[in-house]
Amino acid sequence: MKKLFFLVSAYCVLNILFCHGQSQSEKNISIRFSGDGNSLYWVAIRDNSKRLIKFIPAREEEKGRYFAFWDGSDSKGDDASSGVYNVYISKGIEWAIDRNFGIDGRIGLFHKQVSVDPDLPKIQTQGSIFSVFVNDIEYRDTGDALRGETSFIVSGDTLTLNPVKLSKTNTARISYFYPCFLENPWDLAIAPDGKIFVLLRLKKMFSGAYSGLVIKLNRDGRDKDMNFGVEGEIPGIHRAHQILVVPQDNRIYIAGSEYGTYGTGSYKLDSGAYWFYIGGHKDQGRHPATTWWPTGIAIGDGNKIHIGDLKVYDRTKPMLEGYLYCGTANPYVIRPGPSLEKSAKPDFFYRTGWNTGISKMKDTGKDIVEIYSLKLPFKTIGISYDAERSLIYAGSRYPDGFVSIIYDDGKSFKEITRLNDPDLVGIHTVRVFDDYLYVIEDGVSYTEDGYCAEEMNMKTWTSSGKNRISRYRVIFGKEMFLQKIKK
Repeated sequence: MKKLFFLVSAYCVLNILFCHGQSQSEKNISIRFSGDGNSLYWVAIRDNSKRLIKFIPAREEEKGRYFAFWDGSDSKGDDASSGVYNVYISKGIEWAIDRNFGIDGRIGLFHKQVSVDPDLPKIQTQGSIFSVFVNDIEYRDTGDALRGETSFIVSGDTLTLNPVKLSKTNTARISYFYPCFLENPWDLAIAPDGKIFVLLRLKKMFSGAYSGLVIKLNRDGRDKDMNFGVEGEIPGIHRAHQILVVPQDNRIYIAGSEYGTYGTGSYKLDSGAYWFYIGGHKDQGRHPATTWWPTGIAIGDGNKIHIGDLKVYDRTKPMLEGYLYCGTANPYVIRPGPSLEKSAKPDFFYRTGWNTGISKMKDTGKDIVEIYSLKLPFKTIGISYDAERSLIYAGSRYPDGFVSIIYDDGKSFKEITRLNDPDLVGIHTVRVFDDYLYVIEDGVSYTEDGYCAEEMNMKTWTSSGKNRISRYRVIFGKEMFLQKIKK
């Protein structure tokens, strides 16, 4: 596979310089070693069953000399039990497009350019044809029969040319969606079995509206699960921002999905059947229990659900019945979404939004407060959290398409490195699952100061996104055992 992020491959000999004289009661353990200068090293603390306890990026003290500090906590921030632990280090992180997914690692909008041959009038694509340009003129509705005035007809994945109207000097550029109609992907969620739920926010450019739907795909991205919903879809999803799959509830939650009522829709995970919605629109949002701007959602402790404008609800109750309380922090910095992501602890979550950075929030049981934040030097809308390693993946929408990796040490955020692919443009959000990273490039993009949600019909479009989802394999360097330590 082509490497998209170059790493130095060879280790230097490691001189292990552990702090000595530590008693079993001491929590603070420093781990020092030597390695290649100006490199990225990770320290993994594992128990005797090789279960990962803590994942820590090492820092370079001076040229080629590194250290990591373990405070004795696990990945959730809880105090690890006393005992003997194994220390490993690994070097670097890279990613590679997963060519077993979709077409060479991607699904969504594709393009095919062909020279016209009147003797071979049928041209087949791999997906559903969306538009056709013939000699730089776009055609969408061509009727269902070849007539003298018609250049071609479209039937599913097949384009039939009219040899009377076209000659070998003509060219046709065909745009099609694979594996099915995937216009303007906005967010996605992954079920434990790897099935993919894609939230689409259809542009409907000619009508000026943007309704949407949810499509369930098989884990390789090459087919729709036709046993789900209505032929693999949940239709009629309006003004939606974020989708969550919650297996323990047998539910799918979709923020902002209820026909302009600004509620969070609840659907059955196994069938896609509608259940009820949480929150909703009342009195233009002046009622304290309404979710006036549900740009993101995150599951909380017990039956709680956190909703984008910092409302807390009991997710087992419909409409306003489950309202619990509202956070006092400014809710509008998160516009637009998706914007919320569950933390390792159920009473914490992360939020982000266009030009706002990333914040860690705490549910105190009666309020939502900000614990700490990081102002990013780029624009991101969506994030994803690897709870096992305490890593946040944030996709850059402007100015370039890359993925930032941010470490949460329980006290602050630190950007560790970036994953780059020159083929990516503005990223809408990312989703990490089982060491795969899904990168969503929606179908719209605006200037530096612009939003890309409700302002869709209010601002001039300055560029077009690539309208697709890519899947990358995230690869950490091979772990090398260093030494046992006693906590």
